[in-house]
Amino acid sequence: MTIQYETPRIVARDYDLGLSMKVFDFLDHNDLAEAAVTRGMAGSLVALTARHFAIDWHNANAFRLMSLVACHKRQMGAELPFAVFGVSVTGQAGVAQVALLAKAHFRFRRELAELAVLIRRGLPEFAAERGLHRIEARSWAAHPTGGGFLRAIGFEHECTMPGFGADGMEQFEQYARHFPDNEQKE
Repeated sequence: MTIQYETPRIVARDYDLGLSMKVFDFLDHNDLAEAAVTRGMAGSLVALTARHFAIDWHNANAFRLMSLVACHKRQMGAELPFAVFGVSVTGQAGVAQVALLAKAHFRFRRELAELAVLIRRGLPEFAAERGLHRIEARSWAAHPTGGGFLRAIGFEHECTMPGFGADGMEQFEQYARHFPDNEQKE
């Protein structure tokens, strides 16, 4: 991988089920609410468990170009996992999508900011190595920090998309980052 994996505060490890469970067990309440909306559960957060996220994330790894667990470096070498980040293929030539789930965004705001800087800096080379010219993401419109993180990693808002959720009343925001130097020229 070309994304720098470490700063003085954080380290990003290759996906590991045990590390990821330490994130999924304590997801940020807005990430959990977004997941419920995505699954059409109309606010039923109780039904979503860490096991759901672990199974979803683990199964999606077959389609991922990268899957990481970000950890906060603590005293005496201990590491506290706080986020999972992945880049997946979409099935469209030259296009991928990103996903991030994290523990309490407010508590880990500095670590998430550092992770955003690492991702922002590393994505152009990562995309070039894989022939990607577009990486996209969706964020639940009501998520107070989702769009901000995507903008922090260099994504631009493209549109608001209605018609999501169990009742079709939820909206998601579409973001993307383009890498025009990677587009095939004829």
